[in-house]
Amino acid sequence: MRPRSITFRLTLFFSTASTAVLLVIGYLIGTLVEAHFEELDLMELNGKLELVRHTLAKARTPSDMAVVPQNLSDALVGEPGLSVAVVGLDRQLLFKSSGAFFPAALLESRPHEDSSIRTRPVVWEQDGQSFRGIAETAVTGIAGQPAATVAVAVNIEHHRIFMEEFQKSLWFAIAASIALTVLLGWIAARRGLAPVRRMRATASICCSPPESRVP
Repeated sequence: MRPRSITFRLTLFFSTASTAVLLVIGYLIGTLVEAHFEELDLMELNGKLELVRHTLAKARTPSDMAVVPQNLSDALVGEPGLSVAVVGLDRQLLFKSSGAFFPAALLESRPHEDSSIRTRPVVWEQDGQSFRGIAETAVTGIAGQPAATVAVAVNIEHHRIFMEEFQKSLWFAIAASIALTVLLGWIAARRGLAPVRRMRATASICCSPPESRVP
């Protein structure tokens, strides 16, 4: 097998190293953007969670609890992408916003009683839409009443669509960069080794037998 030229080996090494770096950078960028969207979603979810907790905490009598669903409905006006559900003792559904859907595992879970310990968000799809939600506990102002489970979710379909387009653009740019890197690496290797090729040509002429030289 014919040995590979130095130019080919240098180009291969440079291209492989550059490709690895570009792939890692692309992965990190995609991960950071996705994490940023998740952080924004969690900020919104935690804000609504505190709203529900505040509403429940103000209910100090059974009659106050009776108007909690209406108070929550009024508070959620203008939030079409937000879903809220409140589950009480014995998994009794106390409130659910219009059109809201939550996985049974999320509603039936029992979050940690310590409100400072956050549960991990859950992502699911329903009717072609993507949602991200969390479930936490909330206490009412009624003495002795067990804590309720509050589930809040936000529609993240627009985030998913953006990330799909962003990933396509990102990986297309990375593929183009890899191709350009290969070309530039080959050009750089050719030009960088040009003096070596001239020296080799001169040495071959000087070292060749006199009878083989062209007069």
